[in-house]
Amino acid sequence: MAEPQEVGEHLLSCFDAVYLGLGENAPKLSTDAYVVRVHEMSRSFGEIALDLRVYVGPGEVSPWP
Repeated sequence: MAEPQEVGEHLLSCFDAVYLGLGENAPKLSTDAYVVRVHEMSRSFGEIALDLRVYVGPGEVSPWP
């Protein structure tokens, strides 16, 4: 069974990946309304990632294999 720290690191890496993916790809969408909505979603995932970063601490995180 995974330790709470490992679970936090895994979740942080997932939220980071979604945040980055949405942020990088939002400008490629076809309409401005989609771009704005995806940027808003990206910011939400980024906010969660920042909250988890406080729990997990500094350093590199990566998803479980």
